[in-house]
Amino acid sequence: MKPLACRLFCFCVIFFYPLFGFGALTSLADATIEQRLSQAEAARRFLAAYPDFLTGYDAAKQELIGWDGTRLPLAGTEKNNCQDNTAALSSASSSAGSQPCCSPGPLETLGVRYRPVAEYWPSRDDPPKPDEDAGRLRPLVLWTYMYGAPAAKNADGCWRTVKVGNSLQLLGGAVEKNLAPVVWKLAGNGVTIRVSRANGVDRHLAAVVAELETISAEAKAQYRRIHGCGKTGVSGFYPRLVRGTICEISPHAFGVAIDVHWRPGLDYWLDSPQRGGYRYQSVMPKEIVAVFERHGFIWGGKWRHFDGMHFEYRPELLDMTMPPVGRPSVAGASGRTHAGKHRPGPRRPGSGRRR
Repeated sequence: MKPLACRLFCFCVIFFYPLFGFGALTSLADATIEQRLSQAEAARRFLAAYPDFLTGYDAAKQELIGWDGTRLPLAGTEKNNCQDNTAALSSASSSAGSQPCCSPGPLETLGVRYRPVAEYWPSRDDPPKPDEDAGRLRPLVLWTYMYGAPAAKNADGCWRTVKVGNSLQLLGGAVEKNLAPVVWKLAGNGVTIRVSRANGVDRHLAAVVAELETISAEAKAQYRRIHGCGKTGVSGFYPRLVRGTICEISPHAFGVAIDVHWRPGLDYWLDSPQRGGYRYQSVMPKEIVAVFERHGFIWGGKWRHFDGMHFEYRPELLDMTMPPVGRPSVAGASGRTHAGKHRPGPRRPGSGRRR
């Protein structure tokens, strides 16, 4: 009977495994990260994420409508004029993972799906997939309208910059006047960082800080070991270009991103030793990431070009509906300064719900 049983087993494997087992495994291994949203769905996400600044969508013209009547194209890329003056990018900016020196439309920034903690946790054995960089494309025209211009521009259209050490810092921006301080307490030594008041980024970050007080003692201890007992920094607003590029604006320049530790070589793709091939590396506690996501922040550790210290306010990527909090004075894309009265939302800041 054993030979017969063996033959039956082999028959089942050969004929049924390709239909069921192998297909299932393949679907898991190739779980899609591409996200082809309709224009109407993409517009809905942005309207839900930024109710203080966006009030409608003109489907015929494919434009988001700002609170003051400003029209913002949903699709299409706006090129940075600096590209016309640059014969070739430096070797650093042309390497894998560098971002184009342009501003994609809001629709393009949703082209890759962000997988939250409840769905996926990256590791060396299961790293982010090739091209899984959800959030590394930013809608800079929309951001300028909401948060203010990140820098002034020269006559040739290039951003005004000055070299400080190895980085290019931006000059003459309008973001800084609308920053608010938030005390980062998790490291135990109370560091004040600055983020934007627009869209309530400061309030959502403050809600993160408050909730982090309730995470497990183990997660707190793990973070404090990462943080080096205060020997590494925490940062928010920083008017600079993305590292390794010559014209791509960092989200830190808009006051919507924070780095919760600086440890070279720890969990940033450009600093991590690759040893002849791709090697994912991150040390961030899962509990911390989950808290940030609940309040509208994505984590850079979910990127193929990982940045494990980085969190960025992007509720549209998490498909969250955020409460209105009122508009601070911001020099928007239209060049006008606008202000709005505080309007309390129907839910506490940071209580956005995922759809």
